[in-house]
Amino acid sequence: EKEGAGEAPRLPPGVGYKTRSSPFEDAAWILAQAMRRGHRTVCFLQTRSMVEVVLQVATDHLHDAPTLQKRVAAYRAGYAADDRRQLERRLFSGDLLGVVATNALELGIDIGDLDVTIHVGVPPTVASIWQQAGRAGRRGRASATILVAMDAPLEQHFCRHPEQFFARTLEARVPDVSNPFWLSGHLLCAASELAPLKEGEVPKWFCETAINVVQDLRKDGKLLVMVPRPGQTPDPEGPVLRYCHVKGKKSPKELVNLRDIDPIQFQVIIRGNSTPLETVEQRWAFMRLHPGALYLHQQWAYFVEELDLTAQVVWVVPKNPKQIDYYTECRDHTQLVLSGGGQARSLEEATNFVRDYSAPVVRTGAVSVHWRVYGFRKKSKKDHRLVDQIDLSLPAVEMPTQAVWMDLPGPVLLPVADAGLSVDRGGLHALEHVMISIAPLVCDVETTELSCQHTRRDADPNRYLLLLYETQRGGGGVSAKVFAQWEELLRRAVELIEDCPCESGCPNCIVVAHCSEHNHGLDKRAALKIGRALGFAKSPPSPVLAPFPFVQTIPGMFCHQQQQQQQQQELQQ
Repeated sequence: EKEGAGEAPRLPPGVGYKTRSSPFEDAAWILAQAMRRGHRTVCFLQTRSMVEVVLQVATDHLHDAPTLQKRVAAYRAGYAADDRRQLERRLFSGDLLGVVATNALELGIDIGDLDVTIHVGVPPTVASIWQQAGRAGRRGRASATILVAMDAPLEQHFCRHPEQFFARTLEARVPDVSNPFWLSGHLLCAASELAPLKEGEVPKWFCETAINVVQDLRKDGKLLVMVPRPGQTPDPEGPVLRYCHVKGKKSPKELVNLRDIDPIQFQVIIRGNSTPLETVEQRWAFMRLHPGALYLHQQWAYFVEELDLTAQVVWVVPKNPKQIDYYTECRDHTQLVLSGGGQARSLEEATNFVRDYSAPVVRTGAVSVHWRVYGFRKKSKKDHRLVDQIDLSLPAVEMPTQAVWMDLPGPVLLPVADAGLSVDRGGLHALEHVMISIAPLVCDVETTELSCQHTRRDADPNRYLLLLYETQRGGGGVSAKVFAQWEELLRRAVELIEDCPCESGCPNCIVVAHCSEHNHGLDKRAALKIGRALGFAKSPPSPVLAPFPFVQTIPGMFCHQQQQQQQQQELQQ
């Protein structure tokens, strides 16, 4: 349609997806065309890294209109406060005709009257969808909302069934108030602003978990216990707590970030300057601002010279984006360590074939995520070929959180390996992709709130677990929802894979855009074998037993001697 050759071909699900143009390229082109027609437009994206990319592509589409190139800008979290205020004033006055933004522009800011909103990818919640779309068409103005679907199972499902998209209702977004990382900052604010704060009032205003957090803050010297005056009767609600303010330090309310609870923040500064371009959290700095990375900011390109871990500063130098023929892509690895405790139960819908040997167990509990960037790749902008591969030595980032996982017995996994298919990197990884993608439909959570073991390695102790963990530090209550709906989530995931007509996987089933392993090694057949063996499929599982003897053919897997004897008896019968 863009080339003027009539209607674009409509391909069946799972066919020809590799020939589709990038949704970010499509959104940039639509933004440029709307600006040419004088429509005030906001293009919403879900990731900060792609905001600058779409802005640059949209500017390229306006190469013959230099006046319009000056009237398009990016807006996202992390920018300096003065820069954000200036962008808001330009947008409200009409000086800016086009804006590429994250959900930072979704609410709370008066940006005037808009004509068009473009959404790259389905926003994570129904409330977010209508809030973003409602930015246009106010005061009785005519407006248009355009959704450019990503190559993801849930979004492609909505494209095939739009009635389900419009039938969704608003979610109940209730945070987990027992998260100790949230409580710490808010307790300090309470002790500072509600003084005196009595220890006995803490469970009333917060929760029982807050009592343990108070004890930790007292040990760290951040909360002080007021000693009663001579002759004063002790308060029945416990000792009085006060915040210990240190001269020259920020107040507690200045230390509480409403968008992120990561205590480590990095400033991006141009070499030879002192004014920061933006402030980013540690994980984002390691992933996008490592030494040698290319960094985009408001149509300007910068080369990262140094990542100062001590001063928490990223030093960059400007580069001409027209002279750069490559882009950078980080190489990272995530390893999970189970912390113990939590809840466990048997899988409710497992087949008799599985139960005869070892019923799968679903568990939820605390885990520790160890994430490390060990290098990056340089890839050509023209054909995405690998230009160079560089190693880095950055420290690992450790994050405590919550997870849900399932122990799979040998009779489920060993036949997959014996068929020559990949169990962990292929089957389990693919299943985890689909479960995360359809979690919003089943568990009322956002896809960005969950992740999995994308980069499985031979030395990872939990590579053969079907595992989903929360991306929020300390957890936000998502794991409890997934744990309660685990069987339904797994059943819907297996059926989605089974219904997709593709042969080896596509964006309609197992391919997702957020995979840090870039979807390498995914195996649709292995995922279906595992799902059918568990009984979560329309077609029945194969009645063939796993080969005997039951030896440890896959590292980290074993079968108990009792199960071996039981299988031998059944074979003899």
